[in-house]
Amino acid sequence: MPLSTESVRNRPLTGAELIEVVLNDVREMLQRDGMFSPYIAYKRLAYNIEIKLQTGNPLHPEHTALVRSRATKDGVPEPYPLPLTVDIETGEKETVGEMDASRQRDIESPNLTRIHNKLPIRTYSQVEGKTVENSIHYEAGDYPPVKPPVDTQRGAK
Repeated sequence: MPLSTESVRNRPLTGAELIEVVLNDVREMLQRDGMFSPYIAYKRLAYNIEIKLQTGNPLHPEHTALVRSRATKDGVPEPYPLPLTVDIETGEKETVGEMDASRQRDIESPNLTRIHNKLPIRTYSQVEGKTVENSIHYEAGDYPPVKPPVDTQRGAK
């Protein structure tokens, strides 16, 4: 908890802080997904990561960041077939299906989001007539929880 002599502002998240929040969400999603278990291996695969930010800014209400594992030509992924598997008994080839997962998180309080993602919060205090800024980590258990994210997973396509 901040001291009574400290001022805590609920400043917007910076881009660097948002990267940490998103990486924590992605890490948690992948760790809970059985397809990323240590006993599963992939000889060939492709993936896309798409992050959409709804900013609430009327001039730029949505921003999309997209990363693809396939090479692109003029912004379009190079076509190549999905990985093939061969049925050992029949010898028939079949295409591996695609999995699709998403997570939506609403950030209502930048400071609560910082606390629950173990990011420091800047506090300000007056020392000998000068404003002093400190970065402090707070324990998440001392504060209300943030709204949990909504996960969606769709099976093979």
